[in-house]
Amino acid sequence: MEDVNTAPQSAPPERVFDPYEATLGLRHRDIIHMLEILSEPQAPRANKIKALRLLNEVLPGRQHEAEMNGAIDILRPYLMQPPNGLLLNTLVAFNTLINTEDLAKKMLQDIPRIVEIIAPEIEPPLRREAARLLRIIAEFVGPESPFLSGAVPKGLVAAVSDRDSQPEFLLEAYGLLSRLTNQQNIRIPLIDSNDFLTIMVRSFSKPMLRQVTIILASNIAMDPSHRGKLALLNADILPNIEEFLKSEDEKLRYAVLSLISLLGVPKEGKNDIATDEQLPDLINNIIKNDPDESCRKAADEVKILVSELPLGRAIMGGGEDDNQNK
Repeated sequence: MEDVNTAPQSAPPERVFDPYEATLGLRHRDIIHMLEILSEPQAPRANKIKALRLLNEVLPGRQHEAEMNGAIDILRPYLMQPPNGLLLNTLVAFNTLINTEDLAKKMLQDIPRIVEIIAPEIEPPLRREAARLLRIIAEFVGPESPFLSGAVPKGLVAAVSDRDSQPEFLLEAYGLLSRLTNQQNIRIPLIDSNDFLTIMVRSFSKPMLRQVTIILASNIAMDPSHRGKLALLNADILPNIEEFLKSEDEKLRYAVLSLISLLGVPKEGKNDIATDEQLPDLINNIIKNDPDESCRKAADEVKILVSELPLGRAIMGGGEDDNQNK
């Protein structure tokens, strides 16, 4: 007998089809579907952010497919967004998308806008991702004219002269600048910025920044006019790097010795090395006792440089007599 108290069950509500839903079925793996959502003005903002995130997940190994379907042209307008989630996720997607020189060249026109996003007043996550994108472009194309013209050099210097910059931003920014400092348009305003020099010299104390800071300082010290070397010396770089000569890492010791050798080319550098409280003893100790041959040779080169000054020879030894006795 049928239970009269049993009410007929109603069918579940039918799901309304949303053409802009990025995760519908398996289409979240479909790059074309993501790009269709991003190119549709009527798509809700939340769907666009979801599409950007999913696009970034599937891009590795499929960058060529994405660009064949117009990814750069579709994503480019989002760079003009004010600081928000759309802009942040667009930068993240570009950082995954740009993986060849050809793709990097297509971004040259966007460099002025991306530099605006690394301004000190912009939120740290946006600054970090924008600096990473600039670094990626520079690593592929080098110091192309968009990096060197207009308001870009001034913007780069202002960004790295901000004392509130986070290490994650500086890591990307220093990598970027290392590709550009062989150009006077970038190098001269950098070495004229006391704030930048102070921040950079202090960056040696942060392990995550140490290697990239050594590379950047070495590039600045290669300035043929010696202005870069003198600027670094005046920023007290020697007291901030000499402790690394005691490191157990031979690669770090060698990199620091190479930097000191560059700084020792001008007379002022020779004098600063010779009169430093620790450096003469540290360098002589490496020459005599370091287990790494390349470090011993690098230290010996520093000693020979410094010994070109009578004061340096008196403090460190060296000169023709020492060379003959070897």
